[in-house]
Amino acid sequence: MTIREHAAAAFVFLLGLFIGSFLGAASYRIPRGISIVWPPSACPACRARLGAADLIPVASYWLLRGRCRHCGAPISKRYVVIELLTGVLFAGVYAAATRGFGAALDWAGFGAGASLASLLLLMAVIDLEHMRLPDTVNAAGAVIGFGLALLGAGVVTPAHALYGAALGFLVVVVCESIVLGHSPIAVDRADTN
Repeated sequence: MTIREHAAAAFVFLLGLFIGSFLGAASYRIPRGISIVWPPSACPACRARLGAADLIPVASYWLLRGRCRHCGAPISKRYVVIELLTGVLFAGVYAAATRGFGAALDWAGFGAGASLASLLLLMAVIDLEHMRLPDTVNAAGAVIGFGLALLGAGVVTPAHALYGAALGFLVVVVCESIVLGHSPIAVDRADTN
């Protein structure tokens, strides 16, 4: 690898760390019904608003020794793990999009892969903690996937994207019908988000 390729891979890893910081916050907020936009990030223990210096991925956790600057409460390791995982995933997607660092970057492939990796990591973290996947996250995945298919990113056509979404929905409906004993479509799903 050339110096330029090393620098690009390092940049993509750092980008992944920052996206991972957002994913960590989203994985905490979405299942609890808290907006991912407002209010600004705060310590869950003392509710003190976090400043920019408190939100630098991995570095803030390390410099603060895993504790809140304001009250000293421990900060969950989940945030730094999600940040690091996202950085590694982004670097892996970059390697795939450059065919092992040997070709020019396929921007569409990188965007599609990074979006998919981010969404799947977010879903995995929420599912591991809460044993459910919020409808808002699933809907966002469907919209992102179909949008990428429309843009021609990756190998999936819009028709294949619609077919896959319909098949996935059908599998969920059939499985829930078997488990619940009735069609989940007839159930008011407003409170299951």
